[in-house]
Amino acid sequence: MPHLSLGKTLYDVLSSYFTEEELRLAFTFQSKYLGMSPWECPGAFSILSFMEHAYGVFHPVGGVNQLSKAMAKVVQEHGGAIHLNQEVKLYSYHVASTVGLMLLPILAPKTHRELEADAISLGIAMQITNILRDIGEDLERKRVYLPKDFMKKAYSLFVSIQSLHSFL
Repeated sequence: MPHLSLGKTLYDVLSSYFTEEELRLAFTFQSKYLGMSPWECPGAFSILSFMEHAYGVFHPVGGVNQLSKAMAKVVQEHGGAIHLNQEVKLYSYHVASTVGLMLLPILAPKTHRELEADAISLGIAMQITNILRDIGEDLERKRVYLPKDFMKKAYSLFVSIQSLHSFL
């Protein structure tokens, strides 16, 4: 079982187990679950590869997309609204899901066809997570991946919160 290696990156930990670059890279894909690069991801997450190898890979009944459906249901039950943006979803498919689909026959040679829909959903979810995580940095670089009306509402909310904070 791998040590948690708290002071190392995931790539560093895998380098201590594998000498071949291809094997190191093959075992880094779990860092994408977190939206991170293996060269930045904490080494403690090497436990994911071990657990999947030792105990197998589990997924929700009905596919990974059931997670987002369940989260949407909770949001709606609490009065929230879900607004879907097909442009962001299509972009996310092209930059993330296609990579997952390309790797799927390698990672799951016997079941890759049954897992294609889940791979697409997971890729889209990971890319949208990356977009949301990097909103501030992207704005500083004049890159915006979200609709203008959403950004206007978010800015208004930010100004309101900032005003309230200065009042307090």
